[in-house]
Amino acid sequence: MNKYSKVSSYIMVAMLLLGVFFVAIPNVKAAPVTLNIVDAVTGSSNLSFTTATKNVGDNIQINLTITGTVDMSLNTYQFRVSWDNTLLDFVSLAPPSDDIFSGIPPGASRVVAGPDLSTPGSVLYGVAINPPVTIPPSTWGFNGTGRLAQLTLRIIQGVGTGQSVECNISFTEMLVDTFLLDKNGNDFTSSFTFNMAHYKYSGPAGPAQTHDIAATNVAPSSTSVIENASLNINVTVANNGDFTETFDAGVKANGTNVALNQTVTNLASHANTTLTFVWNTTTFVVGSYSIVAIAGPVAGETNTADNSRSGGIVQIVVPGADHDVVVTGVAPINTAIGQRFTLNVSVTVANNGLFTETFDVAIYANGTQAAPSQTVTNLNAGQNATLVFQWNTTRWIINNSIVEIGNYTLSATATPVPGEPNTANNTLIFGNINVMLPGDANGDGRTNMRDIVYFRDSGAFNAYPGMTRYNPQMDIDASGRIDTRDMLIIAINFGKKL
Repeated sequence: MNKYSKVSSYIMVAMLLLGVFFVAIPNVKAAPVTLNIVDAVTGSSNLSFTTATKNVGDNIQINLTITGTVDMSLNTYQFRVSWDNTLLDFVSLAPPSDDIFSGIPPGASRVVAGPDLSTPGSVLYGVAINPPVTIPPSTWGFNGTGRLAQLTLRIIQGVGTGQSVECNISFTEMLVDTFLLDKNGNDFTSSFTFNMAHYKYSGPAGPAQTHDIAATNVAPSSTSVIENASLNINVTVANNGDFTETFDAGVKANGTNVALNQTVTNLASHANTTLTFVWNTTTFVVGSYSIVAIAGPVAGETNTADNSRSGGIVQIVVPGADHDVVVTGVAPINTAIGQRFTLNVSVTVANNGLFTETFDVAIYANGTQAAPSQTVTNLNAGQNATLVFQWNTTRWIINNSIVEIGNYTLSATATPVPGEPNTANNTLIFGNINVMLPGDANGDGRTNMRDIVYFRDSGAFNAYPGMTRYNPQMDIDASGRIDTRDMLIIAINFGKKL
């Protein structure tokens, strides 16, 4: 066997492992069809139950279906379904005996990923078909209507008289965790309509009395304060419940109390009052502080979402620092990016001065601007803003050529504003970004079967930043998730090397 025959054999094996052959044909969108989440018994997207029909601990069964006719063969799908995990708990997810791939050709096999439950309140699941070697993948795929899987959830939140709880059960993370590929590996997710279900669990009819305290307004007297000076913060609290209540209220700056809590005594039902807290900044360092007021909770209160309220950002500044813009954060979505892909970079800037400012922000790689500048307009004193830049390594030019493979030092700079004395904090260096050979999952400078095996055996599927099994080198498209798309990139770039 000559070297060209060997390479062809390797490519054939890689495609079989991935369940996809890549054919250079134009993308053709499928006719509109729907993916639905419905009650397995009634077929309705309205999953409505009462304490007369269901108890806490009972299961509900849900079908995930395709309605309509798929006019372009479906070979691979992946979806994430999410719900409120304080109301419902996961029990199981499995394909029924009559699922859409039950009629695959003899000798064909399934590649199944999941169910993955690493994100509370959701499940990730995917299936691809490997046709037998006697049938080219480009000639077979699912066409028609049917069920993808059956999801079972358990009721875990009870309700009382006059009460109900509800949430949506829906496909989420569209085009990231939820997508469909045709027999040629083309993404035709946009050809589908995704319908959600609505879950509601109700108690017996009748009025229900509640305890409900809320912080309704937080108003610092200024968005900036000189260090070691004091600032007043007015907080309005309300009793939205049906009982007279006594409770404590307080204010925190970046999680630290700005003053002693105050007690609200015998606040009548549906009444409100305003408290003034004096923040002496003597023990706080110069910087930006997120102000949050907290009221209660009281005994028996179930709705605590409104017990806290933001008062925005207050900036502690040094005397005389009238103008001061600063880059406070640089956060690329990944520390590695395949050459010719696009890396999203979030940059946070703050106005540490005492005047509203307008200024430009840019990101740099090895000192060369990596994306168009963006303008921050009328940023108030003590406020911050986050911008998202896209470093497109296909079009980015350095040294009169497209970006080369290697490590680049990523930084962000805010253009100094007129009268700004302190420009040292206008630039923030993030660190190294690895621009790598596309598909080189193991970092050996070649894209070949070693990368496919490494990807398959790594256990990194569905990993994202913050998880121990996440490997930035394997998130080739820097999407923030290691998924089927990264696996396909390896196959597309098979045989490339430095």
